[in-house]
Amino acid sequence: MNFRRWSRFSILSFYTCVTLVCLLLAGFTYKVEKARRQRATIDELQSVGVFVWYAHETSPEGDYVEDGAIVPEFLVEILGRDFFYEVVYLELGYHDSDGTYAIVRQEDLMKVLRFPSLKSLIISSVGDDLDVSVLADLKNLKSLTLGSPVDVSSLEESRPDMSIEISWYVNG
Repeated sequence: MNFRRWSRFSILSFYTCVTLVCLLLAGFTYKVEKARRQRATIDELQSVGVFVWYAHETSPEGDYVEDGAIVPEFLVEILGRDFFYEVVYLELGYHDSDGTYAIVRQEDLMKVLRFPSLKSLIISSVGDDLDVSVLADLKNLKSLTLGSPVDVSSLEESRPDMSIEISWYVNG
């Protein structure tokens, strides 16, 4: 085989290879940006206290053990958990070490809408102005637990097809 003939390629082949590499990098960049936004939202919610469970983890109730891709630990350390897994369980306003609850306000609840795969949400301490009807946009949300009474009638009306379980419990 003639090496000189083998090493030649057309400009069309070159552009095809460049296009494929660009498409792969665009997909990777999209995934990196999505993970960065998810991490930023979790960091923003730290002011009201947040516990987060990802799709590959088990919630406190033993739910949400999902078939997540088995990812080597070194990749998780390099790219972060948010790159590989989506948030499926959130607990907001949890009990602080000093014995107080952080009040969850409407602006905090709006940040929760950035987690489209969310399946369960617990809000320990609810602010007076909380309108939970905005949670109707979370199509995967199956369980909502509130720490104090809130009007949920509009949420129940807008989500009759979903099995949303709303239970109130006493803080403390």
